[in-house]
Amino acid sequence: MRTAENAWPLEISMKVQQLIINGMTAEQISHEVPKSRSAILGWAWRKKITLPRVKKPFTENVQVKVAITQPVIIKNEPVSQQEPLKAFQTCQWLFGEARNRHFCTNKATHGSWCEGHHRQVYVVKG
Repeated sequence: MRTAENAWPLEISMKVQQLIINGMTAEQISHEVPKSRSAILGWAWRKKITLPRVKKPFTENVQVKVAITQPVIIKNEPVSQQEPLKAFQTCQWLFGEARNRHFCTNKATHGSWCEGHHRQVYVVKG
């Protein structure tokens, strides 16, 4: 089993130290010695050696063109006043948010929706 003592032969340790003195980064050193960039960073950390950092080049902002579409405005039809219907006989179109939510009071003529809301739910693609 390899330990920290024999994992880094003296020749490699000396070569890495010399390359660090020459100003090479861990990635550049990893191309010169048979060790990964992460191994070199870990070795330097344990030896309390600071490696030079390379500033990443500044990238310019790229302009992206986005298609802007007009929103579709759907007008809700007024709810007619009629006699109360039993559950599932009324249109299942919901109005409101959370606790103030209620269903459309029109009679469900097309499946679960009234005539007006059925046109909004089912869109014929041509």
